[in-house]
Amino acid sequence: MTFRMEAEIVEASKEVLARSLEFVPIPILISESLLGSSSPSRRFHRYLNQAFIEQIGYTLQQMPNMEAWYRLAYPDPDYRRQVERDWSQAVREALAQGRNLAEMTAQVCCANGERRWFIVTAQLKADLLPGWNIVTFRDVHDLKCMMDANERLSRTDFLTGLDNRREATRHLDAAWLRWELGGEPFSILLCDLDHFKQVNDVYGHASGDQALISVAGVLRQACPRAKLSRWGGEEFLVLLTGGDVEMTDVIAQRACDRVRRKGFVWEGQPLPLTMSVGYATIRPEQTLTSLLQCADAALYLAKERGRNQALAG
Repeated sequence: MTFRMEAEIVEASKEVLARSLEFVPIPILISESLLGSSSPSRRFHRYLNQAFIEQIGYTLQQMPNMEAWYRLAYPDPDYRRQVERDWSQAVREALAQGRNLAEMTAQVCCANGERRWFIVTAQLKADLLPGWNIVTFRDVHDLKCMMDANERLSRTDFLTGLDNRREATRHLDAAWLRWELGGEPFSILLCDLDHFKQVNDVYGHASGDQALISVAGVLRQACPRAKLSRWGGEEFLVLLTGGDVEMTDVIAQRACDRVRRKGFVWEGQPLPLTMSVGYATIRPEQTLTSLLQCADAALYLAKERGRNQALAG
């Protein structure tokens, strides 16, 4: 077979491939690497189907090569570098496992400015057309958003929007590990609303819910760098990392004072609300369990001594 005949067969194959992909309902992009180059600027785009134009929006003129595609699809430089690293890793893993497909999930900036999640899959080697890569984009935006929302709900208290106890426990375990490995100190505050049952009994549970929401807002302002969670019922947990005992005392007293001075109102009536706090800073030879017990004992003592105060454990 002559070189000319081979070239004609290749061109015919390209034409057949393009026609067969035109009506596929998912975006498809075909690129060609010149002389086996892996450089994005040397990988040129040869074809994209109608679904690509309709769903992602760019044309071959706008993105003639892979470098131009990366700039358009991932305009944030940091995220673009992350995508490039993740894609390189996906390709290495695919080749190491003998697979001809590499895949990753990425958030693509479409031509209309909308950012949507796609599963990007690329055929690494085309037997018929060496140097060609066939890339498909499966739109999973709605599914990804729903999964992310469910993940947030699993970590968040539905009423206050703070972390729930499960997420707080995860943060506590991470803080404990940093303490064990690197000696980074941390403190915890256990905050409990005083006479909260009376609020519910006198004003109703709706007022109690609103009080919890309001106190969560006060704690966000009083402890802006802390990890905040609803530990349970009317109890909140504040995790402070990197601070010392004196700073923890300042923050605990400030949180207690701000709740007292907030001036809660329910249906036009003043809602008297104060908070007791027990706090403790990690010490050598102390376990996470004993730290929590120490803060809890201080909270109990603050309640016993008249409430509306913060005590160290």
